[in-house]
Amino acid sequence: MSENRVTHAREYIEKLAFGYNDDNTCSAISTAMALNYLSLRFGRGFVPEKWMSQPRKAAIPTGALQIRADYPGTYSFHRYLVEKCDMRAVSYGDKITVPFRHYLESTEGIDRGIELNWTLFPKASTIRANIDADLPVLITTTLAGDLSWHTMVCYGYRETDGRTELLVHNGWYGPEYSIRNEADGTAYQTETWVKKGIATYGYYFTLK
Repeated sequence: MSENRVTHAREYIEKLAFGYNDDNTCSAISTAMALNYLSLRFGRGFVPEKWMSQPRKAAIPTGALQIRADYPGTYSFHRYLVEKCDMRAVSYGDKITVPFRHYLESTEGIDRGIELNWTLFPKASTIRANIDADLPVLITTTLAGDLSWHTMVCYGYRETDGRTELLVHNGWYGPEYSIRNEADGTAYQTETWVKKGIATYGYYFTLK
């Protein structure tokens, strides 16, 4: 079995707060997580410092108001992508990449040396190549049970007997998705593995 995930996945993805998805804006949440990761991993300012994600606390948020109180930068970035860049409910395809370009064009003081492009039915080999290069991939599903019409950050893969599974951050809070460390008052996201076949749309970042 072969397996890999982006460098510092635990510190730069699983341990960080994210927006609260009570309005089907999973695309904005996933985009924000990926941009935060790329900023931290490559030391580049794709996100203004005021919007960088804060480490998660042990308490599991129960709503958007708690996210705004506990993680103001995380909350503001999520809402900016939704309300100012028009990355709204159930966005996929151009409804993600066009708002992404608007974010780059309209946000002052950020590194604009990044692109995001989408494709239908992303290939496992391309996803693997991006993960190996520490470039998380966004995927959008269509009919996939509880994960139907959902956009998520893919940040790892594993292959067993020719089958590829993807490690994704589902963008949901809750005790079933969180591991709490009461000793230091922090929490991090549990690992969620899905079949590669549920990825109907794929989105790839390119750094310039």
